[in-house]
Amino acid sequence: MHDDIREKFLRDGFLFPVKFLTTEESRFFTAKYKEYVDLYGSGGTKKGSRRIRGNKIFRLHLVARWAAQLVRHPLLIAAVKKMLDTENVLIWSSDITCKPSSSTECFGWHQDEAYAWLGPHNKLLTAWIALTDSNSTNGCVRFI
Repeated sequence: MHDDIREKFLRDGFLFPVKFLTTEESRFFTAKYKEYVDLYGSGGTKKGSRRIRGNKIFRLHLVARWAAQLVRHPLLIAAVKKMLDTENVLIWSSDITCKPSSSTECFGWHQDEAYAWLGPHNKLLTAWIALTDSNSTNGCVRFI
């Protein structure tokens, strides 16, 4: 991990990519994610086209062991501690976003702080972890 990630995070308000999973870990968590979607997802008739809705998308780390392992990954926690310049980390929530490629559904522009007071801004962050490819052709995350 680079020593300057905190400076970049404070200067830009974001930092990416932060690669912390090995190839084997990535495959494991992706497989567990897909199992979860297949088990609790709805809609879609072809494999990989199901969506998670309702309470099955929130606080995943409290109900799925694989999600708890993911959000508590030592290298992810180390990056968060470094960016926030703290030894204390609280995982407030873990949500799953499931938007199959080429689907007609979208997640509208939003600002997390608009619906959940998250402060102070220099002592919190959101770690968005992509378990499947995210690129401009399948609708990657955009921010301003």
